[in-house]
Amino acid sequence: MLKLLLASALLALTYGADQVCKLTDGHKLQTFSKTKEKVKFGCKFHALKGTVCGDYNITLAPGLKLMPKGAKAKKDIYVLDRMYLAVKKENGDKLRCRTNMKKIGKYLDGKENYLPLKKLDGNLDLTDVYEFSKDEKKREVTLVTKNKDFTIAFGLYDDKTLGSTYFSFTCHADTFTPTNFPTQLCGNGTKKEVKLMKKAIELKGNRKAVTTLSVFSDEKLVQMDAECQVAASTMSTKCEGLQDDASKYCWPIVFKASFIKCIRKLNLYPRTVFKNCVDFVCSNYTNAFTCGELSDQLEGCPKLKGISDKVDKCSADMAEDETSGDEAEDETGDDEAEDETSADETVDETSTAGEEAGEAP
Repeated sequence: MLKLLLASALLALTYGADQVCKLTDGHKLQTFSKTKEKVKFGCKFHALKGTVCGDYNITLAPGLKLMPKGAKAKKDIYVLDRMYLAVKKENGDKLRCRTNMKKIGKYLDGKENYLPLKKLDGNLDLTDVYEFSKDEKKREVTLVTKNKDFTIAFGLYDDKTLGSTYFSFTCHADTFTPTNFPTQLCGNGTKKEVKLMKKAIELKGNRKAVTTLSVFSDEKLVQMDAECQVAASTMSTKCEGLQDDASKYCWPIVFKASFIKCIRKLNLYPRTVFKNCVDFVCSNYTNAFTCGELSDQLEGCPKLKGISDKVDKCSADMAEDETSGDEAEDETGDDEAEDETSADETVDETSTAGEEAGEAP
């Protein structure tokens, strides 16, 4: 009996308390298990995908972007730029909506009859599901379901404050069924999810490679940014047997400050170089175009393990092919010159013969 009471108390502690997943500073994700994962992709990812909280099945996909150093930022930083939110009830009622930095700004600035989310589709309206509030000083918007099942608070990057960018999802309901990692990066509340996946796919000691693989091999995630979509499409459909390598070798491009700083000096965005890196690896290191692009884009940057040596070799091979091509053209040119000389001599001989025969030249 005592064991049963203890088990019941543990269950209440686990599922009765608020369950929280949140993003801070534009790239630091705290999962339901309170582990910390970095998500410096500059792209969209599934924070939640099919998690059940109370009466709702929820999908939440934040979109990040790199805010370059300049008037709006003191350094290159990743910020929360947009968010997709979908809810569905057991009876089939549903609502899909989205928001972005511009829309949040208008709501915070008090635009009349304006809501911080835009409905995409579904038989429910925004006001059927949510109640909205805002803190103008913090530049924060909060929405809570009318039945109080869950709360989402978010502060998208704002030019007026140049402050942190974040979101938090909190499930208040007793019914809480989270989806496993890697389907959703917030995970299911157990602390060893990422560790177990690392072990399963032999990416030991590399959490960033695991999260990179999880996001860009997600075939059901539609990226809004074109380069993010190309990288995801390549990883998920054209990279059989090489997905682990693409994640393991390419993640530093978007995560490490040394690469970000180096790439930004060329006025490029890390996601552009990341896309080319993924394509190069997924071609089994044979795509000459992306090899050439990477050679230019990574020039002067730290050595990228697993990539730099192969790019150098590929570039050297291409240079050698070009040299061979030039030599071949020179030889062909000599032959053509000889042919032209022979033709001229033939013409002269023919003309002379015609004249001797009394024919018109």
